[in-house]
Amino acid sequence: MALDKKTKVRLILFILAFVIAVGSFTVGVLSLGHRESGWYEVDPTAEAYAVTYDSGVHLLYYAEGRSGDIRQRINAAQQVFSESLARYDKLLDARNEYDDAVSIASISAAGGEPVVIGETLYGVLSDALEKTGEAKGYSLFAGALWREWETLLYLDDPLDFDPINNPDEAERLAALTEAINRPESFELCLSEDDGYTAALVLSPAYREMEEAYEIDAPALDLNALREAYLLDLVAGDMAEKGMTDGYLYTDSGLTALLSGGRDYRFDVYGLEEGKPMRVASLSVGEPAVVCQCAAFAISGGSNGAYAVDEDGVAYLRHPRFDARTGGFHDVLLNAVLVSGERRAADLAFEGLALHGLDSRSAVEAELAAQGGETAAAWLWQGDEKALYANEAATARLSMDPAGGYRLEARP
Repeated sequence: MALDKKTKVRLILFILAFVIAVGSFTVGVLSLGHRESGWYEVDPTAEAYAVTYDSGVHLLYYAEGRSGDIRQRINAAQQVFSESLARYDKLLDARNEYDDAVSIASISAAGGEPVVIGETLYGVLSDALEKTGEAKGYSLFAGALWREWETLLYLDDPLDFDPINNPDEAERLAALTEAINRPESFELCLSEDDGYTAALVLSPAYREMEEAYEIDAPALDLNALREAYLLDLVAGDMAEKGMTDGYLYTDSGLTALLSGGRDYRFDVYGLEEGKPMRVASLSVGEPAVVCQCAAFAISGGSNGAYAVDEDGVAYLRHPRFDARTGGFHDVLLNAVLVSGERRAADLAFEGLALHGLDSRSAVEAELAAQGGETAAAWLWQGDEKALYANEAATARLSMDPAGGYRLEARP
């Protein structure tokens, strides 16, 4: 049947609209996979995320070129990152055991019997045990104390439970601290004689304390240094596999730059009326580790930190408590440490040690002892608006005029 002119026009318009619609849909689908040169937040694969969702370690990666090349590069980085993060997150897990890995929890569950742990975990535990021996506020055996403060720091309304306001919590923290600092409470035996092994023995008195206070947190725990050790291990794998066009960072303020050649700028924060404020930026252009160890939540909000008032004075609560006292020294507000030579675990330990000092002069003496290999900038609690920096950091800093802070150079 012949079509009249009007029908032919309608048919042509229908076909044209269909073609345009199909073409638009195709372009839309293809654009979902299109990649532009730039920075990408690389998440672990779904399989790895099931294990590492609370690891605290993240990856930002840079890729450039054609869309397909960028996609391949990001996928390759994701694969290496995911496999490495999942492997080491299991290894350093103090709370969970796994069928396919020996974790720190495996040592705690062995009831004092030696456990074959492998060279990597042996190295981490040896280093953490050595740092514990320095008695600077860190303890490998402070797992119960860490869990107690972690619980308080993440409560929606922690003030009623803070030890200043709650005698029962004060007593509980005191008992945990006393038990942790009793030399006979723990014995961690590390041996290389028949492979790398570890055995943990808890004293009867410590076990009685656990029962009396219904403690279910393991004593053996990397606690304040876990993310730092994890960052070091993953960064090592990334570098070994040639995945160096980016950086790893953690929720606790650590960053590992995997390569140089770019000018990375890190914001330095102070605290104004209970809220974080950008004071300056610090430039880093080479492979390095950056540690920002603040006595407040840099991201804002109350998760992981809070302030409690007593007699008109605000006392800051944060994860960098002193394991020797179970509390805080209220001297240092924030410190940013940068080194191209030292590991994340070393800088995180240094930051913890600085928060464990009783005076400004002690903090400055500790920083001066590091020499020029560590660039450092810091702020005091309750100070006028001043940012202090050693010689290695001064040249890297750019003050933010809006913040109104002045720079005070230190030798």
